[in-house]
Amino acid sequence: MDELSSKETSLQALKKETENSLKELESKKAEQETKMAKLNEEQAKASEVIETNEQKLIAHSVSIIESSNTVSELQDAISTLTYLIPTLNSSTVIATANDSIYQGNLKVEEINAKAEAEAAIPSRGESITDTSTPGESSGSTALSTLTMQSTAYTGGTLTATGSKPVYNPGGISTIAVDPNVIPLGSKVYVSGYGTAIAADTGGAIKGNIIDVYFNSEADCIAWGRRTVTVEILALPGEW
Repeated sequence: MDELSSKETSLQALKKETENSLKELESKKAEQETKMAKLNEEQAKASEVIETNEQKLIAHSVSIIESSNTVSELQDAISTLTYLIPTLNSSTVIATANDSIYQGNLKVEEINAKAEAEAAIPSRGESITDTSTPGESSGSTALSTLTMQSTAYTGGTLTATGSKPVYNPGGISTIAVDPNVIPLGSKVYVSGYGTAIAADTGGAIKGNIIDVYFNSEADCIAWGRRTVTVEILALPGEW
């Protein structure tokens, strides 16, 4: 009888221990679900901010393509969007940029075709003159020019504005700036480096210094620290 009672007591204790373990597991599961929900919410908010920033980044070029009938302006806007796409994260913004590029190319083709057709029918007493200007760039006039110190960096997946850092010598690259000196989102030209967007910041990037992005540590070392001329070509929302 005592042995049976002892076994029953042991079973009751085991049952209670199991119940407590299950409760603990349920509690941990609920805690993990809460943390996951919070993380997902934070990621959603971050994605929303990134998408908003990227929409602003392409807005000017998209607007030019929608409103302009000048070949040079259209081709400049198309080029800008083409160079910006590798820096974008939002699939929605990328789709918008690609659609605008497509529409812009259609407009350029239509304008050039119309110009050729009009040139083929001269007015009475006039010779045929081709006045179309396909794809000519008017060049960029700097809003201001700064003499600054430049260092270089590499790595990282997102800039302070949420875009991807890139080095594209033939297009638009990424630099880090002090936003109090050069507003984030500005288009600049850095001597010896090329055209870039001021998209990033850094703890050591204060005042009269910029940090240019490269794809490798070796390129950063080769760049070193140097004095550069920085031309501010356009402010945020103006290019």
